Amino acid sequence: TGKGSYDFRSLKQDNPGKFFNPFLGTVITNAARLMLAITETLINHEGLSWVLCDTDSMAIAKPTEMAWDEFNERVERIRAWFRPLNPYEAGGDLLKLEDVNLSPTGERIPLFSIAISAKRYVEFNMGPSGELTIRKASAHGMGHYMPPYAPDDPELWQNEYWKRVIAAHLAGTPNNVNLVGLPGVEIPVAIQFSASTPHFLNYFDTFNKGKNYCNQVKPNNFLLAFQCRDPLLFPEIWADYPELDPRNIKPIAPYNRNILKGSKAAFDRHSGKKIPQRLLKTYGDVLAEYHLHPERKFLNARTNDCGPTRRRLIKASPIRYIGKEADRLEERLLEVIDEDATVDYEVAPETVDALRHHLEQGIAQHGLAQIAEIAGLSGKFIRQVANRERNASPNVFNRISRVLLDRDKLHAAHLEQLLRLLHQHGVRKLAAMSRIDASNLHKMGSGKRRISKFLSMWLDDRKNKT
Repeated sequence: TGKGSYDFRSLKQDNPGKFFNPFLGTVITNAARLMLAITETLINHEGLSWVLCDTDSMAIAKPTEMAWDEFNERVERIRAWFRPLNPYEAGGDLLKLEDVNLSPTGERIPLFSIAISAKRYVEFNMGPSGELTIRKASAHGMGHYMPPYAPDDPELWQNEYWKRVIAAHLAGTPNNVNLVGLPGVEIPVAIQFSASTPHFLNYFDTFNKGKNYCNQVKPNNFLLAFQCRDPLLFPEIWADYPELDPRNIKPIAPYNRNILKGSKAAFDRHSGKKIPQRLLKTYGDVLAEYHLHPERKFLNARTNDCGPTRRRLIKASPIRYIGKEADRLEERLLEVIDEDATVDYEVAPETVDALRHHLEQGIAQHGLAQIAEIAGLSGKFIRQVANRERNASPNVFNRISRVLLDRDKLHAAHLEQLLRLLHQHGVRKLAAMSRIDASNLHKMGSGKRRISKFLSMWLDDRKNKT
């Protein structure tokens, strides 16, 4: 936690690896982040911009009006800044030029890029006649899916999709990617996993019943997991199956290299009921939404936004410590294993103390009733949490924290508006306008009394009218 250790009871054990060193891992990660921050600063000084960055790399963007040679010179100055920092005897570049920038003969050629959100991007070259060559395509968000065709070339279907995304951008319609004729879009989207524990194998008890052992699903066999289509998007299909509840269905099937054939054997892992193929989400359903993925850490990055993004101010809510979250991550994402697979260390004590202090301040500033109403919790419960008479789960702490941050932001806006009106009209005139006692209004403006709910509503109403 950075402030020592704390005790925690758990029925599960999280054993560190033989060469596990959390301090070394932290230093490596922090150094990479520092390099990215320095690179971004140098980019800004050179009058350039950037498209995307990864753990230890950054794609620098050329302004439209800038000449190609001048752009390369500025990029080289950025790279040269890092050379004296190289600790190795052989020397060389710390910020290396990746091969995607070079032609097969080693010449530097223009590289184009489209970034949808963090880790969702494509880098490509364009030939004289507009032909596309994919140099690097992100598989984030779809790399865990089995290839719908050409299983021996798993990147082929992803590259074909990215070409459709590029074509949409070049046509000026980035939000409308044409998937018509794209191979595999009608096939149910599938994930491969294995029956590595008795828990998984139990899902196939009904399937195995009455079969010879050679025809049963056995320990460590590969399996298929599917997803159901959204009933809000496909109500007419779900209407034909009133006996099935789309909220609780988890389709799985024995492994089949041919996904289309394997999906015909899909059944709900909870009830054992057969799931019709037409209820399963297809690759087309997944890809239709992929290019619209929002980026919550930036502004101008909502579902239908286009153009350069801007940094968003991020304030951390409760810090929650967990075990090795990467263990069987793909299975966890599709909920084919229990959440208990990861050790949850919950919220650290110093974080809880900080949250309780924030809650005490929030109650004094905004009132207990207002916080309880917005958070959807009882005032008694919130008071007990603030007074350390009761504990709360990480999710509840997170909910209360979001309410407090929203209230703080709104209070700051109301106070700024109130001070502006007081300066413009004076206390007496504003008191008459708002029908609030002048003495109370002055105390609210000076911060000696919290802004009342009535005044907040009056300020909002006035702002809406203007």
